[in-house]
Amino acid sequence: MRARIPALEVLGPMALVVIVGLLSTQVSLANEQYFLSAIISVAMVVAVYVFVGNSGVLSFGQISFVAVGGFASGVMTIPVESKSGVLPELFPVLRDHTVGMVPSLVLAALVGGVLALVLGLPLMRLSGLAAGIATFAVLEITNNILNYETRIGPALNNFASVPATTGMWQAAVGAIICIGVAYAYQRTRFGRMLRATREDERRQVARDAELLADRVEENLPGHRNLFAVVFVGEELTLKGFHVLFTQHAFQAVQ
Repeated sequence: MRARIPALEVLGPMALVVIVGLLSTQVSLANEQYFLSAIISVAMVVAVYVFVGNSGVLSFGQISFVAVGGFASGVMTIPVESKSGVLPELFPVLRDHTVGMVPSLVLAALVGGVLALVLGLPLMRLSGLAAGIATFAVLEITNNILNYETRIGPALNNFASVPATTGMWQAAVGAIICIGVAYAYQRTRFGRMLRATREDERRQVARDAELLADRVEENLPGHRNLFAVVFVGEELTLKGFHVLFTQHAFQAVQ
């Protein structure tokens, strides 16, 4: 009986995602977008839960990592022939190359994960309010760079010509992967150590667990931010990332 309960804990949410996917096939194309948005939100909340939910620390840095990964995948999926017109000031390596959905998915996870690793090493030495303030500073720096640096993205303009390739089942598979990885992590030794810091911040032995959770989490939103990029297409802006991710961060804490 005890063995069945953990299985239900992970299979139950996965089954709900599949059910939502099946229901979406019975509605109109206009209403299907609501189902797709819900599945993407599930992937986001689960990914944020890996660190924010287990540690109880609201980190604003994840917004930065998702934005950077999303912008990288968005820029690289725009067809080369369109970039010269919509993004003429890009660095040549970005302007002259384009990739498909799967490579851009890997790119989003890689870019977000590397940034999280570099920034997480010093930031996770902090805790409590100090950690929150430091991650908010990272958010503001990222916001300014992405808003005003036209050589790496559209800056204050919307993305244009991003192919909208995310379908319901692609998003559902991504959400199921996020659920599986998040559940597996919280049952590991590192996941239990991270949850221990929520009750006792003086347990320094769990700091390595926080670093590992940051890496795992940033690969999950890295996958999710690609789904968001190719879903919203031309409507994607940095402000949209901030609003969407902050909303889901609070849901993960709850």
